Amino acid sequence: MSAGKNDICCNKYRPWKGQEPLCGNCAWNKEDHKKLWKKYRFTTKAKDFRPIIFNEKYPWWCSGYDSDGNAIIIAFLPMEEDLKKYWDDAFDISSTEEYEITFSDRFPKPPYFSD
Repeated sequence: MSAGKNDICCNKYRPWKGQEPLCGNCAWNKEDHKKLWKKYRFTTKAKDFRPIIFNEKYPWWCSGYDSDGNAIIIAFLPMEEDLKKYWDDAFDISSTEEYEITFSDRFPKPPYFSD
């Protein structure tokens, strides 16, 4: 596959450097993949811990509760999105930068998710 500067990789725009493939789905290299997502872990005091604004492209899970009964949430948001726009009462926030959204046995693909 030949890729040019504005070609698409894994259905997302990324700059091209002409290196070896990262995965079997595209001809891009890991260095070419921009970290497009933040994976957040945070706590919220709300009894209804769903996001204020729902977007089917941004998965989230309640992973448990702290000793005070506050919900611990794991959520993927695009790098440019502000967490507080979706969970305005979030606290004890930590995040990592990710190349893509990943699912696992503990955090499976939600039924509402649309990529």
